[in-house]
Amino acid sequence: MSDHDSNQASASPSSAIRVAADKVAAIVEAAETAAADLRDLTERRARERIAEADRAGVLRVQAAEAEAAEIVAAAQAQAGAARARAREEARLIVRDAREAAAQVLRDGHELSGNLRDLGASLQRNAGLLLGDVKLAHAALSSELDHTAPPGAAWAEPFLHDARPKTAPDARRERARTSDDELDVPDFLPRQG
Repeated sequence: MSDHDSNQASASPSSAIRVAADKVAAIVEAAETAAADLRDLTERRARERIAEADRAGVLRVQAAEAEAAEIVAAAQAQAGAARARAREEARLIVRDAREAAAQVLRDGHELSGNLRDLGASLQRNAGLLLGDVKLAHAALSSELDHTAPPGAAWAEPFLHDARPKTAPDARRERARTSDDELDVPDFLPRQG
């Protein structure tokens, strides 16, 4: 083989190595570019997912805050309704207590009036009884005066009595009167 052939043979392997090296360099460069592109794509997707997770987290927080606000509003509404119910019950209790107090006052007035009537009736009946006792006393005294011998010491107080001499007739008249003359208050039932 000549030098040229050996040069050519030796040039061929070196150019094949160079071509292979260029191909490897191109493959490595393409791999690095693909890796960089893949890394950029992965980072972009990771950022998008993080941003999406952040948005989802914000939405969840907002939903939780809204739900909490609804719960608080419902609790406040229930508390307001309970307060209103308690106020109404208290108002009804106070109204019933006032009605009961007014009834006690009315009953007290009625009882007081009845007691006044009873007192007046007792006073009138006491006057009638006293009148009857006086008439009975006068009648007895008159009979004693008529039966006492003149000058008897025990008859002396009766002789000076200034009673009218018609006492026995009055007593008989009182005996003929009925119980209807007694004053009985209206709130007491009459005995038949």
